[in-house]
Amino acid sequence: MPDKNVAVTATWSPTGNGSIPGVATPEEDLPDPDTPLTDPDTPLTDPDTPLTAPDDDSPFIADHIQYIFGYSNGSVGPDNPITRAEMCVLLFRLLAAEDKNDSLDARFPDVKKGVWYYQGVTYLASIGIVTGYPSGQFEPDALITRAEFTAMLSRFFEFEPGSGTSFPDITSHWAKNYINYAASKDWVKGYPDGTFRPENNLTRAEAVTAINRMLNRGIDKADLPGWIPKYNDLPSTHWAYADIIEASVRHLYERKDDGKEIWMEK
Repeated sequence: MPDKNVAVTATWSPTGNGSIPGVATPEEDLPDPDTPLTDPDTPLTDPDTPLTAPDDDSPFIADHIQYIFGYSNGSVGPDNPITRAEMCVLLFRLLAAEDKNDSLDARFPDVKKGVWYYQGVTYLASIGIVTGYPSGQFEPDALITRAEFTAMLSRFFEFEPGSGTSFPDITSHWAKNYINYAASKDWVKGYPDGTFRPENNLTRAEAVTAINRMLNRGIDKADLPGWIPKYNDLPSTHWAYADIIEASVRHLYERKDDGKEIWMEK
């Protein structure tokens, strides 16, 4: 494993450009259900922020498909960290590109054809969303940081880097422009002390909440129907409860006046 700072800078440079539950992970790759879960001080995104419409040039599919899945043990792992491979597969699943299922040549020696994340990692690399480390490796099992994740989302869109800084701890950070852009779209938020903590590992719940905001997907917990899935590690009091359910059910919907959804059927 290369030095973290060196790896991050090389992989997610400012001039170029890291599972959610059940991203087709083989059984042996599933998280240990006995591993204690940890809660962040506050979620990456603020669930009370009003939803905004996605960009007209969004590369993501409009249908509200299911893009996360629970594990065979009945859990969904909301507070577990996400790996680079898992994040690539999740975003790959949501892309609308007609060529994303085309055969692609291998790009990294540690991402072999036949592994569950090969297509997701290779396709995102082919369109410039991710690159490898100086060694040429991709390190699919490395945990993704908040900065890396935010850079991934931002790189799907064209934007002009701003001069302002949203958070005091990203002033000289390589991902400053990406974080500022994502914050301006209300996809991501900082902590109560005003910091962003870009090198913190990203949790599954944080990722789902930010992605839902990017896709303008969201339902109030009180409006959830009775047929939603149940997970043994996701109480209804969890801060990202509604967002995780939103992402784990394919559904038809109508919009309320506040932009939130009312589900019509699965």
